[in-house]
Amino acid sequence: MTLHAELAGLDKLSDDSLLELLGKHLQGRSALPPSPRTLIAEATTWLRGRRDALADKICASTRIQELASAPASARRLDLAAAIVDVLLGMVEGPPVAIISILLVREGIHNLCRTHWT
Repeated sequence: MTLHAELAGLDKLSDDSLLELLGKHLQGRSALPPSPRTLIAEATTWLRGRRDALADKICASTRIQELASAPASARRLDLAAAIVDVLLGMVEGPPVAIISILLVREGIHNLCRTHWT
C-alpha cells in the first residue's frame, strides 16, 4: 500500500476513530483493553503535550509552506504526506500517518500561525 493510499484510508475515518487508533498504539497491549473513551483521552493528551514541538518541526519545512499556499482540495493528502516525511525522524512509536491526518484536519495555518506571522 502506498503512503497516499494509507492516508486516503485514514482520511475517511472520524476524528474519534483516528484518536482511538492512536490511543491503542500509545497504550500497547494490556490485559484488559481500555475503553474507546480512555483511548481517545490518552491520544488527545499525547497530541496536546507534543503540539508545540510538532509545530516547530512541521512549520519550519519549506515543503509544508509551499503546500500550504496551494488550493486546499489539491493539497490535502500531499500535505499529510509531507507531514509524515517531516515527522518520521521525530516521532517514535505511534504511526505518523494518523498524526498527520489529525494535524491536517486541525488546519496547517492554525498549527503554524505563530511560526508564519
